[in-house]
Amino acid sequence: MRKDVFYLRILFAVKMLFKYIRDAVKELGFVTWPKNDVLIRHSFIVLAVTLLFAAAFWLVDGGMRYLVAQYIEATAPFHGTGTTLPETASGVNLGDIQVSGAGTDGIQIENLPVTPAGN
Repeated sequence: MRKDVFYLRILFAVKMLFKYIRDAVKELGFVTWPKNDVLIRHSFIVLAVTLLFAAAFWLVDGGMRYLVAQYIEATAPFHGTGTTLPETASGVNLGDIQVSGAGTDGIQIENLPVTPAGN
C-alpha cells in the first residue's frame, strides 16, 4: 500500500471518530434526564436489591459450606485427627506410614513422625 493511501485512511478514521463524538454529544441533548427525587429513589431501590442479593448469596454460601463440612466429617473417618503435614513435606518417605488391620472398621492408622526422605 502506498504511503499517501495509508495517510488518507488514517485521516478518514480520525475524521469519523470526531464525527461520532460530535453526534454523541448532540444526542445527549435530546435525553430526558430524571429529576433528583426520582434519581434518589431509584438509587435506593438499586442499593436495596443489591444488598438483598448479597445477603442471599452469603446465606447460600454459608449453608453450602456447612453442608460440605458435614459431608466431609461424615465420610472421612480420620478427618480431624490433629495430624497435619507441613507444606514443605514433599519429600516424605512413604515407609513412615504403617497400616495394620486391628481397628473397628478393619483399618488402624498409626501416625509416625514425618521425616524428609533420605534422612
